[in-house]
Amino acid sequence: MTAKEYLRQYRQIEREILRLIDERQRWVDLATRITPVYVDAPAGGQQGDGKIPTAVEQIIGQEEKIDAKFRELMAVLDDIETKIAALEDERQREILRRRYIGGQKWEDIAKGMHYGYQWVCKLHGRAL
Repeated sequence: MTAKEYLRQYRQIEREILRLIDERQRWVDLATRITPVYVDAPAGGQQGDGKIPTAVEQIIGQEEKIDAKFRELMAVLDDIETKIAALEDERQREILRRRYIGGQKWEDIAKGMHYGYQWVCKLHGRAL
């Protein structure tokens, strides 16, 4: 695994968590849109169509997946932060944090640090 691939793990896991959250929200929306069917017969032994229990099971499953991915994200973040902190040059540390943890574009990093685009790219290469 290259240094870039290693550093990109954080953003990839973060995107996966957002995807799981969207999926969970779809199940919540489905569960809250389900409308009851009223009939004249007593409800004694009737079973529903199972939509709500199925939706609840899916929501719980998504929550478990989100929790697992979040724990993975925190472990990766801790590992990446430790490796970035080992760099001697503060500018290089800031560039790596802004790019791989903050997800900033190169132009935004250069502007935020008051450097030229090419200088940021050069510092990035040295950091890797």
